Amino acid sequence: MEFTKFKSSGPTPSSTFDLRRELWLLTYASNSCRLVRHLCDVTQSDLCCEGDSTYTGIINAIYAVYGRPFHWCRGIGRLTIDDLPSESITMHNEMLHLRDKLYAHKDIEGYQVESEQFNTVRAVVVNGAITMVSNELIPRGAKIRTIIPHVEKLVEHFEEKSKELIKRIRRPGWPTDGEYILNMDAFSEEILQPVYESIATNSVKRMAEQIASADSQGGADVPS
Repeated sequence: MEFTKFKSSGPTPSSTFDLRRELWLLTYASNSCRLVRHLCDVTQSDLCCEGDSTYTGIINAIYAVYGRPFHWCRGIGRLTIDDLPSESITMHNEMLHLRDKLYAHKDIEGYQVESEQFNTVRAVVVNGAITMVSNELIPRGAKIRTIIPHVEKLVEHFEEKSKELIKRIRRPGWPTDGEYILNMDAFSEEILQPVYESIATNSVKRMAEQIASADSQGGADVPS
């Protein structure tokens, strides 16, 4: 993990700021991988057809979203391969390479796969009419199915690391039930800032209360 550096002549950041930045990046990475997993599912569904515009757009999104936490997030930093399980590095490097060469950026020299050059702009001439087209490398379903277990493993990995960090910041009686924002003020000692509860939080609390009630009744069914 690499953090954005502060000027040595400036004020010194809080002693907890790196911990907060690490938790921010791990959460961002977990959410990004979850979204990639969902997008992969969409490519395998009836919502699009392999090779059509919707499928192509989703493919671009899969690679762009995957790479977000591994590129610099202003004021925070980025994850590196040191933050990954060793068995995930090969697939990770391939995905970032394709992201940077094909899906998030376009290189002028194109991208060579076997005998064909992708990411080029071509002129197609039919009956004297010129049409300009861009040919892109679009992975098929078999390739997408290799991405799914990769991001599933990373979600589990990042969440475990997040739980370890949360254990380090918890104190008896703190934080109390409620909703908080992770404080990203570099010079504040406050880790969590309380905010009004959102609809999502209220829903989670109701589910927790239902589960607790069912447990107290000896395993009764949880109401839907």
